[in-house]
Amino acid sequence: MNGQLISFEGLDGVGKSTQIDLLQQALTSRGMEVISLREPGGTSAGESLRSLIKAGTFHSSLAELLAFETARAELVSELVRPALARGAWVLLDRFADSSLAYQGALGQLDMELIRQLNTIATGGLKPELTVLLALDPMQALLRRRGAKKPAAGGGNAESTELDSIEQRDTVYFSRVHEIFSELARAEPQRFHVLDASQDVEAIHRQVMERVQEMQGGQHG
Repeated sequence: MNGQLISFEGLDGVGKSTQIDLLQQALTSRGMEVISLREPGGTSAGESLRSLIKAGTFHSSLAELLAFETARAELVSELVRPALARGAWVLLDRFADSSLAYQGALGQLDMELIRQLNTIATGGLKPELTVLLALDPMQALLRRRGAKKPAAGGGNAESTELDSIEQRDTVYFSRVHEIFSELARAEPQRFHVLDASQDVEAIHRQVMERVQEMQGGQHG
């Protein structure tokens, strides 16, 4: 069986990591090799760039975008392509669509430039399936801020702080949400849009239904 690439997209707080964990468990239980990765991150260079991005190190939109693309290029060449070549399924918490949505929403960079840099960084690699977890931006923000509250008895202070991107205003996140919706409408065969306000298990069932369709197509 060929390896498959599945990306999960959406605003922070929509439950991407939870759905990735559930899908990984389900596929692994069937004897499949599954690896989950996040963007930016996954490699030592990617994790270093992630820390710099979240700290607000880059003050221009172009510099921030190039940092994301550098991390992406490293992730694809070092981990994603080798895994796909050996038949593994790769689950990505964000991929190139996030650059179009998040960097595009700033309104300072041409969308075609972002697309070109995405293509260069990925070598033209696209997911077979992109699960877009859609949620009202205000609901997503409330979820995210709730998740960032310190647990009783203290905890890791770093994990309770909003990073430089999370601190942007609601107008920005509304635009991010709009761009994700536009991308999904432009590629309906690749995108599977799910209502992220549903309960976790309901979303997981719908993800599994689509993944089973993919598996059936491989055997066809």
